[in-house]
Amino acid sequence: MANGEIIRKNYEIVFEVPFNKQRRFQIVIVRQRPNTDSSNNDNMKLYILVKGAPEELFAHCKFLATEEGYVKISDGFIAQFSEAYTQYGNEGKSCIAFAIAEAEELTLIESPGSWAGLTRLDLCFLGMVALYDPPRESAFKALQTMKNAGLINFISFHFFFLSLKRKN
Repeated sequence: MANGEIIRKNYEIVFEVPFNKQRRFQIVIVRQRPNTDSSNNDNMKLYILVKGAPEELFAHCKFLATEEGYVKISDGFIAQFSEAYTQYGNEGKSCIAFAIAEAEELTLIESPGSWAGLTRLDLCFLGMVALYDPPRESAFKALQTMKNAGLINFISFHFFFLSLKRKN
């Protein structure tokens, strides 16, 4: 487990793409703070930290972080991820995934504001967290109104996609 204070002291943010609902991810690019004793500060490695929608971020990852280091993502792990993500969604939880990549220069990162801009990176999947965010009171009222109108609603995963169908 890393100490946030130490990380902030030793690394500086070089570039940032904030999260938004359309893009569904956030990028922070950091590098180690220059060492006054070193003449090689220009060639410092960049770390691209990404958080975002698990189903999209995971699809762009080539590696998985393990205790032994980075390993290529296997079909078995893809199935485990899908099962866990589906289970969390069925429990009404929102999920956020995290990944990291390393780069020698910023020019490697094309169009950092789009998923396509991440394709040249060797993203490594770090993990996913599930959060329970209770529905707003207004959601219950809207669902009750739909039920009273004779509509059946289906809630899929944590996105609350609504598919309406008339009762027979």
